[in-house]
Amino acid sequence: MNNRPARLAALDFVARTHRIASRHENWLALAVHEKRRADITPANAVGVVLLVHGATLSSVLFDIPVPGRSWVEHLAEAGFIVFALDVRGYGQSSRPAAMDQPPEANPPVARAAEAVLDIDDAVLFIREKTGRTRIDLIGGSWGSVTCGLYASSPGAAHIRRLVLYAPLFSDRNPGWLEWIEDPERPGALHPAIGAYRLVSVEANHTRWLSELDGAGNRNLLEPTTFDALMAAFLATDDTAPSRRPPAVRVPNGTLVDLLDVFTSRPLYRPEDIRCPVLLIRGANDPTSTARDAEGLLARLGTRKASLVTITPGTHFVSAEVNAPQVYAASEGFLKE
Repeated sequence: MNNRPARLAALDFVARTHRIASRHENWLALAVHEKRRADITPANAVGVVLLVHGATLSSVLFDIPVPGRSWVEHLAEAGFIVFALDVRGYGQSSRPAAMDQPPEANPPVARAAEAVLDIDDAVLFIREKTGRTRIDLIGGSWGSVTCGLYASSPGAAHIRRLVLYAPLFSDRNPGWLEWIEDPERPGALHPAIGAYRLVSVEANHTRWLSELDGAGNRNLLEPTTFDALMAAFLATDDTAPSRRPPAVRVPNGTLVDLLDVFTSRPLYRPEDIRCPVLLIRGANDPTSTARDAEGLLARLGTRKASLVTITPGTHFVSAEVNAPQVYAASEGFLKE
């Protein structure tokens, strides 16, 4: 059955943002963004999908308002009801009180264990809203860690299929450790890292360009895509314009988790994941390395697991010219 119409206009999509109360924190309201075709209901949907973002960019990475560069819209067009979560401290979800104070005043906020609680809240909301017992889950970068943790423990009964994009698991990464590890105490967090960090458009551009240079092709990133993504990113923090240059507050709990990952201290047991799993990474990604992805693949407890490598592509291949390959691989896997 082909649920993809021959032609689809933007007006044929229904998009809304739900604000759901956390069952674990009385101050926390989570933003869960929904998109589907106007003719799709829980009764006739191909499936129901939740996407969970990584350590810097919120769910805006998955729904860039540029034709052909929205993972969310691709899956919605294919007949899925698609949801994207902003974890606490990100996007349109509530920020911890520590993020309204100077970063050095508090330790890093929003760890993976807390993100798992947010994922669980979102999954419960989606299951109740759609009537589906199990849903599909896509986690990107740090989101692959939180979704792996969720699918291997509290969420195992609720996940039908799992996609880990730019997966991170347990591999020493000197490039990252140079920044986040204490040079005086190996394995400990750098003392300069506080509750959150400020991320500007320029910082995102510099990182992306360095990865594109590693891939040998800056044309993988189209300026219109980057500009649209950064406009959406800046709009997630109403304090961003008050800084020069404008910058978004981003939780640093993720860096504590990544320190564990990059010093070979995994945060979950892949052997406990029993649902089918697809790993997707860019061939030129210096963060999600081939060795790490292959090591994770070998340890998964499911009988059905595979790895797709997109060439060329960086850590952000889902927003580059080869993004359609990422979307097609995930769609095919979720429709099996």
